[in-house]
Amino acid sequence: MSAEHAEKPNVVGFGPVYVDILGYDVDFESLSPGKELIGGRYDLVIGGSAANFVRVINKMGIKSVFIGKTGDDDMGELMEKLAERESFPHEFLLTPGVQTSISENNSNSEGKVGMSIFGDASSTFTSDELMDGIEAYLGDAKILYAGGIFKLPNIVSTFDALASRAHEAEMKIVLDHGRIDHSKVKDETLSKVREIIPLVDYYLPSREEFCDLWGVKSIQEGLEKLAQIAPNTTVVVKDDKNGCATRKGGKIVVVEAFPVEKAAYQVGAGDTFNGAFISAIMKGLDTVSAMKYANAAGALKVSQPGVPTVEQIDDFIAKIR
Repeated sequence: MSAEHAEKPNVVGFGPVYVDILGYDVDFESLSPGKELIGGRYDLVIGGSAANFVRVINKMGIKSVFIGKTGDDDMGELMEKLAERESFPHEFLLTPGVQTSISENNSNSEGKVGMSIFGDASSTFTSDELMDGIEAYLGDAKILYAGGIFKLPNIVSTFDALASRAHEAEMKIVLDHGRIDHSKVKDETLSKVREIIPLVDYYLPSREEFCDLWGVKSIQEGLEKLAQIAPNTTVVVKDDKNGCATRKGGKIVVVEAFPVEKAAYQVGAGDTFNGAFISAIMKGLDTVSAMKYANAAGALKVSQPGVPTVEQIDDFIAKIR
């Protein structure tokens, strides 16, 4: 089902999409067969890297839309209701014969997260389906955001054609490929994702994902490697409480994280960073300034429920100075 947009979006995001069940205060580390775990409250939201990114950047005042695949089933109906409830800008491709993907995210009292994923709608998402969804926005949107693409093997295999079409339409491509489950991801998919990086304009992985994909022991080693492989790609690596890093002018630049008393809401923190970073870039900030802005957004995200507003981020930065 398609949502109507009075104003054409400046950003189009795509990736796996889930009915997210967010459970809190769950001692999941003690889970064992036959044991029941009892947590606290829970939330039901639309989840997934690109969906979270679209939610964040939309809240930053930049019109956006998310494109993803769902099943024509009960969970697909629930997904639509959740989208309507929060006025989430979306194009859900409802498809009979597949199951809408769901994700169970359990957080313990320290903010650590355990995750389980079910359903096959996202994994069967094809490039043809994606292009049918994107076509209406070509010529108007300035950013194409790809999130969690290791869970989209069909799209990974033909990403170069997608990138070519996006660049023809003068769109900048942003990628955060997400976690690598080596028990599920084939070697050829890993190789293909490595080939994709020079095709994107902004590459925003986490440290663990970055080092894993590129077989390096440190962010610095990886950034030096990428400077040779993808010299025209801006690479910003998120490093949790250590902030984030990039390579600029031949030097490694580290932007330190803001202090946080308790990181109790870590689900979606990286996506919040990505959304804040790209919104800052679109508003004219340079890379390093955008990294600082995104660090502030990430700090607020892990400290409180919900997505931080522009006003909250600005106030937070002003108080830290």
